[in-house]
Amino acid sequence: VYKGYLFDTFIVMQSENTVYLFDQHAAHERIFYEKFTGNYLSGQKFTQPVLTPVTINVSADVYYMSREWLEPLTHAGFDIEDFGADTFVIRGIPSYMELSEAESFARAYLEGLEEHSGRNDTVIDKLIMKSCKSAVKANEKLSQLEIDRLISDLAACSNPYCCPHGRPTFIRYTRYEIERSFRRK
Repeated sequence: VYKGYLFDTFIVMQSENTVYLFDQHAAHERIFYEKFTGNYLSGQKFTQPVLTPVTINVSADVYYMSREWLEPLTHAGFDIEDFGADTFVIRGIPSYMELSEAESFARAYLEGLEEHSGRNDTVIDKLIMKSCKSAVKANEKLSQLEIDRLISDLAACSNPYCCPHGRPTFIRYTRYEIERSFRRK
């Protein structure tokens, strides 16, 4: 049962003799992470064509390296190809991303290649970063409907206990623990 909202960041819920404090950002991040990785890991990828293709310029080092790095993007649902002159063009994006999300994801992926001399982080690591950036932030007040949806979606996660970085999505206190803290027990 919803009991309150602290600092426009923490959601207070109560179930019988237990109080739960949910971190809205960590919870939302977990939800996005499971959605994105679920779509990425599923066998069926849907690519949605974009009306205006997105071009991404890369360094000559990235442009001339082995194209093995293209496979994870294609596997994720991107339609990306060489456009010449240190440029790649994206003609389709994963169906589970919006255009702006897909563009920033692809740019971050390619920047990772430049920064690490061709040794890119895994796509899953990029999905963790994307889920973090997509999640509601602390101090962003949610409506009651959004809170209900957040808690419901978190409960449906395979691991609702922590965000992809390992931070807890909620903490709980029993009535006994609270009473003991006030020296009532």
